Amino acid sequence: MPSFSTRSWKPACVWRAASLAVLLLLGGCAQLTLLTSEDLTADIEKARQEQDFRTARYLINSAADTHPQYESIRAQASKLDREISDFEKQVHRETLSLARAGNWRAAHERLDTATDRLPDSAALASTRSALEQREERVQAQAVSALLLAEGRWLADHGLQVRTLDQLTSSAARRAHKTLAERRSELVLELSELGQWFAQQEDWQRTHQLLSLSRELAADGSPASELERKASQALTSASYRKRQQQVRRQRDQAEALLGAYRDSGNLSDLLKARDYISAHSDTLERLDQEVTQLCQQIMRAGLGEGENLYAQGKYLQAQQAWQRILPISPEHPELNKKLERVGRVLQNLEALQRD
Repeated sequence: MPSFSTRSWKPACVWRAASLAVLLLLGGCAQLTLLTSEDLTADIEKARQEQDFRTARYLINSAADTHPQYESIRAQASKLDREISDFEKQVHRETLSLARAGNWRAAHERLDTATDRLPDSAALASTRSALEQREERVQAQAVSALLLAEGRWLADHGLQVRTLDQLTSSAARRAHKTLAERRSELVLELSELGQWFAQQEDWQRTHQLLSLSRELAADGSPASELERKASQALTSASYRKRQQQVRRQRDQAEALLGAYRDSGNLSDLLKARDYISAHSDTLERLDQEVTQLCQQIMRAGLGEGENLYAQGKYLQAQQAWQRILPISPEHPELNKKLERVGRVLQNLEALQRD
């Protein structure tokens, strides 16, 4: 770090320039603007238009009551509050919409960009918490399905694994050792994931995971207290009532998907997606299915538009991309393509007029 011990011999003009540079580095452009601007109201309006909320807030809060534009500056405070609130709500909608479409990276990037603008926003922090919880649940459901499939395979092939143990070749011994080690790992992984689902009160997965863990352990241990609790929950009257409700939701979701399969209309698919997304906690299989369908249509539409664009068929490319826009209105790549083709069409139209 540079030393300030030589301050005494620096000319005053140099020190004023250096001080301004330090302000710029430490506090950003907002402090320098506050010191040098002749029209602070216009600077605040510009910051608001650019959604540079930190700068706008700083300029408003730092303006002295002796400033000649003080009243008009303070009048912008309530407008800024409304704009920040609208921005936070928009980011919340866009982030969770991207997550529902399976665009997890884009969802995090959208939220990260917004948080850079509003680092202390409680609303954006709440959105991040909702996003992380949703992603954690989806991840746990996917891992659960994989571990259950792997564990059942090992349980069903116990005879073959024991046969390997009786053979004398080194290859058979290595294979048996690998499978035995993996079996022991699965016992722990299934148990830990079962405990996680118990905290979510997902008793069906809890019971599946814990009972399979106990089966693979093969040590004669009785069912754990948590496994018994899950079993009791699955047979309770309230659970049966809940399952009836889930079945009705599943029937409705299947009917909506059936309508889409019959019509092939994207609007029918989106209607099914909206319903399933609202009940994603209980319709996770259908949620994954409709997400994959939307992703397939999105990829196909992006490719179709790109091919048309490469052929110079710009209007058709625009139409192809606009057709898939309702799937994910905030899709970054799609919006960039629409902006690009829009500029090309505007330029062509201008050339034709000339």
